[in-house]
Amino acid sequence: MLTTWGWVTELDARLVGDRLRLRGAGRLDRYRYALKDRLLTDGNGGGERSFTVATGLLGAVWRLEPAVDVFSNLSLAYDVPTLSELAESTSSGGTPESGLNPDLGESLIQSAELGVRGSVGAFELEATAFAARSEDEIVANEIADGLTVFENTGASDRSGLELAVRTAVGPLDLSAQASALRSEVEQPGRGIPGASSWLAYGQLRYRDRSGMFAAVETRGRGPVELGSVRSDPVWLGHMRAGYRAMTAFGAAEVVMGVRNVSDERYADNLRPNAFGGRFFEPAPGRWYYASIAVAIGGGFSER
Repeated sequence: MLTTWGWVTELDARLVGDRLRLRGAGRLDRYRYALKDRLLTDGNGGGERSFTVATGLLGAVWRLEPAVDVFSNLSLAYDVPTLSELAESTSSGGTPESGLNPDLGESLIQSAELGVRGSVGAFELEATAFAARSEDEIVANEIADGLTVFENTGASDRSGLELAVRTAVGPLDLSAQASALRSEVEQPGRGIPGASSWLAYGQLRYRDRSGMFAAVETRGRGPVELGSVRSDPVWLGHMRAGYRAMTAFGAAEVVMGVRNVSDERYADNLRPNAFGGRFFEPAPGRWYYASIAVAIGGGFSER
């Protein structure tokens, strides 16, 4: 059983003739896990654990010009273990014990971003730089086949840049997005997920007034080291196209697409600290999909 309660405080202020907007939020959460084992023939697996964590956000938006904003955000957050992550614990010798893991704690995430958004002529632009630090990440550790325990380990730093541009040319609505992420792990070899040194993403999207739309995107990932095994860098391409129609009852959409256009062979579903060295699993090759969706009384979000 999980019981929680939380207290949230928010602040929103507009200063300097509405040119400066300050936003702040603080939250205090209490989590209590209680597990009762009614089958005691194999030991008592019950127990209780509680966590009290505080999170916060501080942001500001400065309107430099009527069509240009500069914004920044600072945040502090915690990732609390789930009941399944707490359910099995081990002693220092690696022998499984019953009850909830008394040593597993929450992980800390600190992040900051600085960006600018605005419009220049027919173009809407946005650029954001960000950095994040994660400490005591919760990582799976397979100590035996079929037995997984979780532990806090290591720290990692991530930084990156996101760019977006959108414009309307006659009946066409064109947009492009690009992002890049760099990661650095303080304790290599400890199996922290997301240990790739870089990630990249790009998308070009088209839409016209008739309801036709199409998009192409690419994703890249650098090499990942888990244990003594190292995966290769990979770049993937995806495509999709469709038609969206508005009706008196809502909206209807038909989409067809292909994933992994070039049929790349690569490793996915990274499993740090997997038993028997099974750190990587093969990802699917090229595959096709089609979907039909109907929204009654509403519409669809942009994709």
